[in-house]
Amino acid sequence: MLIKVTGVILTGDINLATTCYSQGCDVAGLMLIAQATADRSLLEKVASMAKEKEMWNVAFSASLLLGDAEGCVDILVDSHRLPEAVFFARTYCPSKLVNKDSDLFESWR
Repeated sequence: MLIKVTGVILTGDINLATTCYSQGCDVAGLMLIAQATADRSLLEKVASMAKEKEMWNVAFSASLLLGDAEGCVDILVDSHRLPEAVFFARTYCPSKLVNKDSDLFESWR
């Protein structure tokens, strides 16, 4: 199947390749197509699929490409990477550091 899908990509039938990757739940393959075609809606789909499957690296990359800094912090927290979440939040969305609902910095300490 992989060789067939790769051949589909090489021939330029991106829609068919996207369908194959979607039906096969190949999140990394969909990420590749989303980046190559600059398809924002597909990238959003990839981010949500990756979160559901707990593929944290793919989910983080997709959210970062979408410019969703708060989503990136949430992914880092969900994946139990609190030090990285604190440093990322401090740099890209300081409002997440001290929130009325939860204090990210205190959780890390």
